[in-house]
Amino acid sequence: MRGERSSFPIRDTKREQASTGSSAVKSWKMSPEELEDYRAKNAYVVPMNSSGKAEKLGMDLRSKPKLVAKNTEQPGGPNVGHIVKEGPEKDFVLRRIADGKSISAVERELGMKANGLHYWLRKWEWVGITPGKARAILSGEPLEEVIKMNDAPVAGKIDPDKVIEELQLELSRVMALDNERLARIAQLVSERDDARQAFNELNEDHLRALDTIESLEAEKLLLLQTIEATATETTAESVFVETVNHPAHYMAGGIEVIDFIIDKLTGEEFAGFCKGNILKYASRANHKGGIEDIRKVKWYVDRLLDEVGTVGL
Repeated sequence: MRGERSSFPIRDTKREQASTGSSAVKSWKMSPEELEDYRAKNAYVVPMNSSGKAEKLGMDLRSKPKLVAKNTEQPGGPNVGHIVKEGPEKDFVLRRIADGKSISAVERELGMKANGLHYWLRKWEWVGITPGKARAILSGEPLEEVIKMNDAPVAGKIDPDKVIEELQLELSRVMALDNERLARIAQLVSERDDARQAFNELNEDHLRALDTIESLEAEKLLLLQTIEATATETTAESVFVETVNHPAHYMAGGIEVIDFIIDKLTGEEFAGFCKGNILKYASRANHKGGIEDIRKVKWYVDRLLDEVGTVGL
């Protein structure tokens, strides 16, 4: 049906192609006249009373001027309100800053664009204004004196210089504590190294002592073995000697047999007795008694020598 609006838009591909892509960014600088015109368009309305005079702001600091279009009059007559080309009201801005409001907060409250209030602060020679200076201006202090003054810290507000000073003191204290901690750490490390060296030396002494103990144990074992062997040889020798000099089977009856023979024989007879035993034991040594027979031969030789020295051959 011709003439009726379609429920779906008709696509215009030519316009879509023309609107795609990126183009060069254009920039321009506004002339003083354009700036003045822009500021006038963004001016604020000061309420007017019935006599045509501007009303002063009351104590209700939450109120703010209303923004209207340039060169327009409100319904109700020409004196209801008018455009103030000089910018926002100074008293309003001062009271807000004196209450501790930031420039950005005042701009938002007035509905101004960001950094728009800085232009008027420069124009009013209020650059660097603070709550203290704003209160001084409201109290009637000359602007020249206010600019030179240093703000005293506001009750309940933070003094940056004092905060910086306190932070510097705290930093100095922390650095001093840190230096003490580092010195203590260095001392502990030195003590640890000394203790470690002493431990290593003691460990070396301990190892040397263990080696000495092991060597002494070996020597002790060898000595014990030597003593045991010597004791065994001594015992064997003693037993051997007893079997030659004083045999147990010749000791029965309370008198040794050799002593009885000596008593019963004459010197010559006992010398012959010794010669006969020498021959006996020497003859059978290789066949019966071995070393024991040789020792008996020696024993009888010694007795024969003693007897010969007494009676002669």
